[in-house]
Amino acid sequence: MNMNMRSWYKAVAVTVATSSLGVSVQAQNVVFDASTKIGTSLVQSFSSTNEFGDQIKLAGSGPLDRTIGQFKFEYYLSRFVNGNEKVTLRLYDNTGANGQPNNLLWDSGSIALNDRVGYQTLVVNNPTDAIGNALTVPDWITWTVSFSGIDGNENVGLLLRDTPKIGEDYTDYWEKTPDGWQTKVLPDVPVTFGAQVVAIPEPSTIQLGVLGAFGLLGSLALRRRSSK
Repeated sequence: MNMNMRSWYKAVAVTVATSSLGVSVQAQNVVFDASTKIGTSLVQSFSSTNEFGDQIKLAGSGPLDRTIGQFKFEYYLSRFVNGNEKVTLRLYDNTGANGQPNNLLWDSGSIALNDRVGYQTLVVNNPTDAIGNALTVPDWITWTVSFSGIDGNENVGLLLRDTPKIGEDYTDYWEKTPDGWQTKVLPDVPVTFGAQVVAIPEPSTIQLGVLGAFGLLGSLALRRRSSK
């Protein structure tokens, strides 16, 4: 193999390696992101003994933008816990009267918080629907939490964050009371709970570039064999 050919192979190899790295960087398809702290040094949290949560609109419009690959939310758990703390995460559509949460799209079941105190992030990967398929949701959904196993001297709650960087939400929140779902507000604080939703990744043009690079390598190898 002459020097020019060796240099060409090296250049293609670098291109493939760089492209592969690009694919891994671009793998996430974030359709909602409210993980930026409010512009104050104080991290605020909110909790209720009822089920409560935020109505959000996911960004994007393609089918894969509505197929959930990961859901994570931020919470605070005080110190000196009893070890029985659990949380249930639920996703609803908003087809009820006046846009209320209605059909339950997904239920995590009780998740142990495992003494994870302080400011934490709970991550749920690849939720599925009732028949085991990847979970597909509408543009607007409400995600809620309900905490259990909380003693009187403990404090647990969702973190309040700034306006979403990706996607949308309202400045109030939903709470499930004995009288049904109600919208509520906090005095002087727009309500956005810290969360991020990652959808199934879109096919990457860089992946196509990688395939093209390998195709060029194969074509060159075939040409060299034919010339012998």
